[in-house]
Amino acid sequence: MVSPIVVHVIGFTAFILILSIVIGYVGYRTYTLILESEKKTLEKIAESISLQIQYVLWLDTNISISLRYPLESTYDRIYNIELGSGNVLKKKYPFLSNELNDNALYVLTLSVDNRVYGYSIITMNSTKKPIYLSQNPSVFSSGSITVIEKIDYLTNIRINVYIKGVKTS
Repeated sequence: MVSPIVVHVIGFTAFILILSIVIGYVGYRTYTLILESEKKTLEKIAESISLQIQYVLWLDTNISISLRYPLESTYDRIYNIELGSGNVLKKKYPFLSNELNDNALYVLTLSVDNRVYGYSIITMNSTKKPIYLSQNPSVFSSGSITVIEKIDYLTNIRINVYIKGVKTS
């Protein structure tokens, strides 16, 4: 006959094994849900910034606006924002190589540790009146107050990005 101690050891070991599998699965699913949520949030922020810049480009005048975007993305995390052409962003971030067009301007929002990102196209760069960024790419944080200035010349459009201060709320 099997001793009660052996039965209890086998049962307790099976219980601990099942419990650790359940805890591991719940932890993994929670982490992936957090990443998915942050990715969707960063994509929406990139689309919003892209739309603001498209409005500036649509106007036929010189103009400057202060970009509006949230201070934090998901779970009180700050993020970085980059404006740049597709080829420059692909060189800087190889994981974007299949997603971006070389002749387009993009807004890229990234978590600080480059784990999660979202992007949105601003415009295709045309040959009639090309758009030049003063800094390609322009990098700023979600905690900064950023002003976009558009200068419309006869042959091209220049976009200057200025950081004017720090957001507090």
